[in-house]
Amino acid sequence: MANQIKLDLAGKNVAEKVQFIRDIVTALTGNATYATPAPTLAALTAKADALAAALTAQGVAQQAAKTATTNLGNAESAADDALNSLANYVWETSGGDEVKIQTAGMTLRAPKSPTTSLAAPQNLSLTAGDSDGELDAIWDRVDKAKNHEVQVSDDPPTSTSWRAGDIASGSKITLKGLTSGSKIWVRVRALGPKGLKSPWSDPAVKRVP
Repeated sequence: MANQIKLDLAGKNVAEKVQFIRDIVTALTGNATYATPAPTLAALTAKADALAAALTAQGVAQQAAKTATTNLGNAESAADDALNSLANYVWETSGGDEVKIQTAGMTLRAPKSPTTSLAAPQNLSLTAGDSDGELDAIWDRVDKAKNHEVQVSDDPPTSTSWRAGDIASGSKITLKGLTSGSKIWVRVRALGPKGLKSPWSDPAVKRVP
């Protein structure tokens, strides 16, 4: 007959297994029904003792690792603070002279490169809107863009014919109030942080329904 005893070992943690073994040893000690258990109760007790010792050792090791990690972080922070203080001293004493700073084994920070460009929106296309006098414009969203500025022009477009359409937070917009039957040109550019603007997209043209 197949073994039908439920031990639920997978559902017990190590400490629970140790106690489970000890409870079983207690239950079998002097039990006439099981006169010759295999493994022996002594062997089973030894397994429980070894398991308990390994669990204790693991706990000690984990605590030691935690303490070591904390000590390392504290030591690193103290070293960083000391280096920052020394860098301030070197900066003030040298008057910012790069050559003198280099003789102290240090270098100047490279100047921050300002973000000077956003890519122009690509794949601008126009389709008829849901109502007369409307066009739907859609384009590929520009990375790091916060908004997109849309401009429209009557046909033919010139350098002065472009006029504000709207600001789109996403990468599509419905242009409304256009003259049905007219040919309208549209262009879009990305707007980034601190007033940054991309070049204008290639314009798209569509007759308004």
